[in-house]
Amino acid sequence: MVFRKPLSVGQVAGVLHVSNKTVLNWIHAGALKAFTTYGGHFRIWPVDLERFLRTSKMSIPFAYVEERQSTVLIIDGDSDYAQSLQRILHDCLQNTTVLASGDGYEGILMIGEHMPNVLILCADSQESDSLHILGLLKSRKKKNGMKIMLLCEGEELAARFKLRNSIADCALKKSVDRETLLSTLQQWLTNNSDNPRGK
Repeated sequence: MVFRKPLSVGQVAGVLHVSNKTVLNWIHAGALKAFTTYGGHFRIWPVDLERFLRTSKMSIPFAYVEERQSTVLIIDGDSDYAQSLQRILHDCLQNTTVLASGDGYEGILMIGEHMPNVLILCADSQESDSLHILGLLKSRKKKNGMKIMLLCEGEELAARFKLRNSIADCALKKSVDRETLLSTLQQWLTNNSDNPRGK
């Protein structure tokens, strides 16, 4: 079997022929690198498992393909806008998967599933959904290195978000020109390729 996506603790235990508890002990001891999903479960990138096998001098066959690309997730209650922005970014950003959600709850689930490098969160005048999502991300953002861009309806709203939500890396007007938006994203994604998640 060739692994392409992050493995669960159970999958790693199956590959190494050990118990789940043994895998968890390695993770907690820092011997096996893992990240945590937003549901609180450990996941292990195949390349990190392969590194662990080499470091531990275990001669266990393990085949994988490194397919980690940069991922951008757009969350906006206006699904038409989200899909339009998704098409633009898909055409302009190389080696990048661009996902979109028109629903806050679905968007949170997608964050946990896809672990995006960049989250573009569109805030309307109501603010409630955006603030809720930012609150949920507060404890996880640093650990996973995700960049957060807020796109707001107006300058006043952007300024309020910038002041109140330190986990956001930048707050821009939703009407920001395409060049500024792409320049910021490309800089973040270039930095990410130099320091990929999970390594």
